[in-house]
Amino acid sequence: MKSLWELLSSENYMPHGYCILWQPQLLWLQVISDVTIVISYYSIPVTLLYVMRTRKDIPYKWVIFMFSLFIFMCGTTHIFEVWTLWVGIYWAEAVVKAITAAVSLATAILIIPVVPKIIAAFDHMKMLEEHEKNNKNL
Repeated sequence: MKSLWELLSSENYMPHGYCILWQPQLLWLQVISDVTIVISYYSIPVTLLYVMRTRKDIPYKWVIFMFSLFIFMCGTTHIFEVWTLWVGIYWAEAVVKAITAAVSLATAILIIPVVPKIIAAFDHMKMLEEHEKNNKNL
């Protein structure tokens, strides 16, 4: 098992920038794209958690939390994509990806039993809206 120092160390690996021959256009296209993805990925859970805290009546808050964590971790992998362009911290990147994989798998599995309940809730809301619309027409 690697020590924490070995996980964070870049002594044994070259930066990914060498693989792309430090071509400025390619390098900055990757950096700008990854940073844009990070900003987007991080804004989604912040927004979802804000809605969850603002509305106390939302059912299945744990689904929103898990989805937020999943999206946050996906964004974090893109931070490491940028970082490894200049610093060869591939073990740390791999650990972050493994955590992201675990969170992703857990979210995917845990949401399956809730899907029919969510669909039923939306069907119920639609039925209430149609009922209200029919009452207005009378």
